[in-house]
Order: sequence, then structure tokens, then C-alpha cells
Amino acid sequence: MYPALLSLFLGAFAIGTTEFVAAGLLPAIAGDLGVSIPDAGFLITGYALSVAVGGPLLVVALGRLPRKPALMGVMALFVAGHALSALAPSFGALLLGRAVAAVAHGAFFGVALLVASAIAPPGRRGMAIAIVIGGVNIANVVGVPAGTAVGGAFGWRAAFWMVGAIAAVAAAAMAAFLPAIPGRSGGGGALGAQVRALGNRRVVTSYLLIILAMAAFWSLGTFVAPYFGEVAGVGEDRLPLVLLGFGLFGTLGIIAGGRYADRQPIRSITFTYPVAALALAVAWVVTARAWPVGAGAIGLVLTATSISAVALQNRILSGAAAAPELASGLISAVYNVGIAAGAGLGSALLARGMPIGQMPLVGAILLAAGSALAVVATRGEARVGRAPPAG
Repeated sequence: MYPALLSLFLGAFAIGTTEFVAAGLLPAIAGDLGVSIPDAGFLITGYALSVAVGGPLLVVALGRLPRKPALMGVMALFVAGHALSALAPSFGALLLGRAVAAVAHGAFFGVALLVASAIAPPGRRGMAIAIVIGGVNIANVVGVPAGTAVGGAFGWRAAFWMVGAIAAVAAAAMAAFLPAIPGRSGGGGALGAQVRALGNRRVVTSYLLIILAMAAFWSLGTFVAPYFGEVAGVGEDRLPLVLLGFGLFGTLGIIAGGRYADRQPIRSITFTYPVAALALAVAWVVTARAWPVGAGAIGLVLTATSISAVALQNRILSGAAAAPELASGLISAVYNVGIAAGAGLGSALLARGMPIGQMPLVGAILLAAGSALAVVATRGEARVGRAPPAG
């Protein structure tokens, strides 16, 4: 089981790296392809839209195929998108390459989570999911800085070649280690059945909780550099250490979530939201006077929300067990909705004159709402135990 899960982890690492590495390469891309920085920003926006729209549709289209060849096809598409990006003669071609990779990104997690759930032994599905999504956290700590460094040293195209090579290695590992898993048979894979599955209370409330958590963090996280600079006087030389710490806090949460979500699936949700809300309130109070304590409190938010993320994704798969492809494929889209909502809310509040030092309080209010929703949403659900397998 573990070699198979590690191959999925490596695929998630490649995807997590490419999602965020482009931001650090925007000036070089804009200069080389003759576009402005704002126009180059469409590489980020277009990627997110392609993940949100194209990924779920591709997952549903692949639903009847055996899981292993479906996943191999997704990885081939991802590698092809990076080859097109690296060879792009124009900005339009680069946009197309990024869109192709983004569709594969959205589809990958939709299929990979179903595969991880299917191969996990009884009572270990949360752990299997944590290994897969942990690849994204490690990408933030290792892959994105490495890709940015490669792009700075050898040109932005080299960064895309690097990610494509990692994805090719991941695909080879999947071919070697993934077992044969059948796709969905019968009518469950039809789009209508998939859409109806989204009406399940567990699925809907889990999506809402993810959106609230992402919006809460990214209303502040989008502006983390000016926040620490203006509120605490932290210079740009120290900011990378702060971001590295955030990545480590998030990784710790994924590891803990993999163990805790299987043993206490409900408390993994109901306990972590108020902890995260309290941590942001602490950051609001102390960052100006003791910024390392404030940074640690924000890091605790990432730990708590990472723990809940494992439990919520497990809950989505169990809630949509009758038709899981679209529900699973929408997970990445929902995360992107939450991130966009948080960034947009933060931008709007700052534009209206809110001091940036108040932003943690905004996130704390959103997480307080999430705490109430978590209690209401999980009322009556089993406190311990493994949800039925998906796919």
C-alpha cells in the first residue's frame, strides 16, 4: 500500500509545486514574452479557473474507466501541459499550456483520493488521504522554493521542465505500484447522478466548512508580507523564514490529521475550528508586540485547518459514496473558491480603509462561524469509526 500512496504523494507534490511556483516567476515571464505584470497575472487566475471548471468535468468523464489508467491519462495530460508551457513561443501558448496542466490538476485529486480510499485498510482512510494531500504541503516547503530557484538560475522555462520531469517520475511510480481498481459501473457515473450526490448534507456542509477555513486564512495570508512588515516591522529578509514555518505547521497538521481523522472524525472538525479562531484572535492581539508569537499563532491556524481538511475530505467521500467522482473532483475547486473569496474580501476591506493589523480579526470571525456550522453539521453523526469506502 505505501509505495502506491507515495507515488500519489509525488504526483501531488508536482501539482502543488506548479500551482504556486508561477507567482515567483511572473516578472521573468512578463519580460520574456512582452506582456505586463498584470496581464501575466492571468496565468494564476486562468489556472485557478481551469482547475475549478475543467477538473471536475474530466473526473466525471473518466468515472467509468479503471482508476489506474484514468490516473495515468491525467498524469500524461499534466506532463504535456508542462511541455507546452516550457516550449511556449507566446503568452497565449503559455496560457494554453497552463490551462491543460490545470485541468489535469483538478482531475488528479478527484481520482487520486478515490484510489487512496480504495487501497487503504479498514480504519486508515484518513491516513491514506493525508499522505496524498501532504504532497501539496511539502511542495510549499520544498518544491516552490526549489522551482523558483531553478527558474531564477536557468530561466523560467527550466522551472516548468523541472515540474514536468517530477510528474513523469510520479507517473512511472504509479504505473509500477498502483493496483488495478475498477471504475464506477452502472448508472452511478452519469453526470445527473453525480450532481444529485452533491445535495447530500455531509457533502454540502463539508464544502462550506472548507470555504470558510480557506477564506479565513487567505483574507490575511494573501497580504502576509505587508502584514508583518507594517504591523511588526519584519523585513523581507526574515519573511522567508516565517513562510517556511507556516509550511512546517501545515505539514504537521496533515500528519496529525491522518491519524486523528480516523480515530475521532467528528472532533477533528468541531475542535479545530474554534482552536483556529482563537489562534487568529491571539495573533491580532500580540503580533505588534511579539511578532514571533503572532507568527506561531497563525501557524497554529494552518495546523488546525490541515487537520480538519483530512477529516472533511474523508467526510465528502463518505457522503457521496454512491457517486463520488464529481464530489471528489470538486474538492480542489472548492479550495480555490475559498482562497479567491478570502483574497477578495481582504482586498475589499483594505481598499475601504481597514487597517491591515485588523485582518486576523476578520479571519477569526469567519472561523467562529465555521465553528458553529461544524457543530450543527455533524450533530447526530457517529463519533468514532470509519466511513464506508468510496469507489
